[in-house]
Amino acid sequence: MTRLLVNTSDIAANAQRFVSRIAVPIIGVVKGNGYGLGLWEFARCLLTNGVDSLAVDDLTEALCLREKGFEGPLLLLKPLSCKHDASLAFANKLQPLIGNPHALALWAGMAEGEPLPAHLYLDTGFGGYGFRYENIGEYLDLLCDDRITWAGCCTHFAASFGAQKGVETQFNRFTQCISAITARGITIGKIHCCNSHAALRFPHMHGGAVRCGSVFAGRAGSGFSPIGTLETTVLAVYPLKKGAPLGYASAAKMPRDGLLGVLDCGYGQGLGLTKKPDDFRVLGRIRAAKNAFTAKPLQGVINGHKAQVLGRINMNHTCILCPESARPGDIITFPCQPLFVPRDVERSYT
Repeated sequence: MTRLLVNTSDIAANAQRFVSRIAVPIIGVVKGNGYGLGLWEFARCLLTNGVDSLAVDDLTEALCLREKGFEGPLLLLKPLSCKHDASLAFANKLQPLIGNPHALALWAGMAEGEPLPAHLYLDTGFGGYGFRYENIGEYLDLLCDDRITWAGCCTHFAASFGAQKGVETQFNRFTQCISAITARGITIGKIHCCNSHAALRFPHMHGGAVRCGSVFAGRAGSGFSPIGTLETTVLAVYPLKKGAPLGYASAAKMPRDGLLGVLDCGYGQGLGLTKKPDDFRVLGRIRAAKNAFTAKPLQGVINGHKAQVLGRINMNHTCILCPESARPGDIITFPCQPLFVPRDVERSYT
């Protein structure tokens, strides 16, 4: 059996450490099944450790949080695209991001007296969603719709982990848009543009709130504990001689006489899967290429000893070089990226 081990004390410690550095309200992003750690468990841990409100990517996640009893402000990050989705958002008292005329019309059409809260989304260089910053003047009349109250206004940085110049450029575009909007007499609530990296690097950009998630999962640099360990079982152990072929196309060979272990886990359970680097600068690409050539085989820990993966990680099983003490049924743990661990893999919380 394979399961993902989640230490909620480490999530709490990450949250407390981050909250101590932030002087404005924190919108806790729990998208992607709580970064793979479990939507409700992750959200609940954040809410009890200083996070003020929540944000999710899609309606399924939002409905789950409402069913669990969360009644606070809930930001929907993906744009509304149809009346059905708008109706669900309205019925569950969500606050959608509005970044195009179509979504604005859908949401305004749900109003039944009192204006509905939403967050205005501006595209300052990320691309995709959002009213484009250079065309903001064309949309000011639309944004005056009295069926909507702007609870917030936000943007998203394309490379908050990268060169400061690019982040400052986007931030300046954002502030210029805010000035144009408010000059038109449009009232907006919390201004938020910082994700985890930006919140840690650029305190002067915090505005009225920060919108963060990966930092709580330990994915935002040093000082924050990575969360999540993949645990699986040794199915079988075989003594093999040095040079014995292993796996498809005999792509690997036994490095020495010893024990070959077969694990009840593979890439189908998230083993060995990693996120591609976000840094597309020349230096970032060079670093990624170097890491690809110098990367060491994945290692797990079994009975207190390190055990190296041999050959390719297959869909549902993997071979390792076992310590002499290994036996079928033993437990082995691996570092992992929980985002890539499928939802049907059990999460175990401590």
